Amino acid sequence: KPANQLCDEMQKFFQDKVEKIYSEMISTHEDEHDSSAFDGPTLSEFQPISDEELTSILSDINKKECEADPIPIKLLFQVIKDVTPIISFIVNDSLRRGIFPNR
Repeated sequence: KPANQLCDEMQKFFQDKVEKIYSEMISTHEDEHDSSAFDGPTLSEFQPISDEELTSILSDINKKECEADPIPIKLLFQVIKDVTPIISFIVNDSLRRGIFPNR
């Protein structure tokens, strides 16, 4: 395949993936949240994770790949500096709101 076609296909793949993740986040947020289902200790306060802390944590993860991985690990590490702020925002926002995905 020509390089520009491959580039366009990759762009569409990741754009669709981001849109799917975003729409799932929105639908999860819109679902009624039942806090009575959790009977463990409550988290009333937390320190948001910094981009640097998250990069350090991600750097220590197992580098093995699995078909179920949402993104190939090699690709994740190629774009780690670009996606770390997005991931840390999602984690911090989820903790702040107390809304966690079921999957």
